[in-house]
Formats: sequence, C-alpha cells, structure tokens
Amino acid sequence: LNVYKYRYGGIAALETLDKNEVGIFKTTLLRIPEGVKMLVLNYNSSFGYIKVSIVIEFASNEIILRESEKLTSTSALAQKVVWKDDDKSEGGALDISNYATHFVKLKFEVYKSKLFGFMFVDDEASYVKNIKKRGAFCTHKFT
Repeated sequence: LNVYKYRYGGIAALETLDKNEVGIFKTTLLRIPEGVKMLVLNYNSSFGYIKVSIVIEFASNEIILRESEKLTSTSALAQKVVWKDDDKSEGGALDISNYATHFVKLKFEVYKSKLFGFMFVDDEASYVKNIKKRGAFCTHKFT
C-alpha cells in the first residue's frame, strides 16, 4: 500500500502498490467517540472496492466486531458505511453506537481503489450542519 500523508480529518490517499493485489491497512488504536452512530468514508472505488472492519486484537488474535459490505463502483465524499448485519431496520445496518468509547482498530481492504479519509459521525442532520460550518470532511478530530 502507498500511504501518501496523514492530515487533519483523514489521510491524503491510500492505494495499493500493485493494482492487481488486495492491500490491507490497519489504523493504530483509536477510540470511537462517544455519541457517534456511523462511519463515513471519502474514497474512489470506480474500478475496484474498499471494505472496512472494526477490529480488536488480543495477542495474535483479531476479533472482527463489524464488517462492511464492499463499497464498489463509485466515488464518494462522505459515503456512509453499510455493515453486514441481519438488522436492516432503519439505521440498523449503519449503527456503530454500541462501540462508542471503545478502543479499536479500523482495518481497510483496498482493491484498485483510493481511500482519502474516514470519519465517525453522530447523525446526518448534525453532520450536514458541521459540513456547512467547517467545510467538507473535516468536522471531527481523530480520537
């Protein structure tokens, strides 16, 4: 994977070195902020896909708490991550509030795609308000 630069509100770009290989990237340990309900990504996967998992690690074991559907065939500035979940009720497949205040890692699987940033948000209404107030994709600090 190429990681071009970390910046406030995201990463400048993350993409695979070999366009025919899947790249795996894990964040350092981070705390999901209190009150958040969803994860949004800024990415381009016009020719491939991006998949994200919320994981915890114990010794050499990785436990996947949530795993997303593959995000494919699109370019998005603030795409809500849809998690593989049996609960398809309103917001059920988006909600990560059960993990708020937990220390986790995000694991990204990247294939023929670029990841520019990610952010935890509380709800769409306040997210839109923050976007208007602070500018696109820099509404929360990383924790």
